[in-house]
Amino acid sequence: MTVDPAAVIGESALIGSFVVIHANVTLGDGCVVQDGAVLGKDPIVGPLSRATGVPVGETLLEDGCAIGCGTVLVRGCRVGPGAVVGDHVLVREGASIGAGSVVGHGGAVGADVVIGRHVRIQNNAVLAPGTVVEDDVLCGPNVTTTDDAFDGRRDDGLVETVLRRGCRIAAGVILLPGVEIGAGAVVGAGSVVTRSVPPRTLAVGSPARVVRALDPD
Repeated sequence: MTVDPAAVIGESALIGSFVVIHANVTLGDGCVVQDGAVLGKDPIVGPLSRATGVPVGETLLEDGCAIGCGTVLVRGCRVGPGAVVGDHVLVREGASIGAGSVVGHGGAVGADVVIGRHVRIQNNAVLAPGTVVEDDVLCGPNVTTTDDAFDGRRDDGLVETVLRRGCRIAAGVILLPGVEIGAGAVVGAGSVVTRSVPPRTLAVGSPARVVRALDPD
């Protein structure tokens, strides 16, 4: 274990073997950090990246959160109280994960992603920079949001993809840049979402189309 003396470690935090904690990290009371995790590393960006690569602010892990084996938290991200970040997850700079949320094994949370409270993101999901996930959303395994249309153009601006409160995204769904999934909507497994989905509707297919309204709760 390597802990920078400037890091702040809360009471009763449990830290595993071969963990690296950098100076900018504040680790709350009762947190669990499992073997091989790296907390607060500076970002590395390529020459064509939209990210600036400039580390901003502290890395904050709030009380009672848990970080899995081999997970990397880049400097400037935040993990809310009671949240769980599973094994081998990458959380980029400026991202935040809300209270009680879970990010499953192998996930990638891009720069400036906002994940709300009590969100469940299952294994191997990829959230592109700037994605907004509101409270109580469920994302199945291998869900991907994107920030590049791959249509021959290069857009240097960031187009947000927004998953509104309580929506459910099934396994293997791909969401193209700028789409919005409405509150309480459902997107069927394997769909490719090219346009926004209204609240309380079911959309399926490639490209995804609304097939019916959902019954109210």
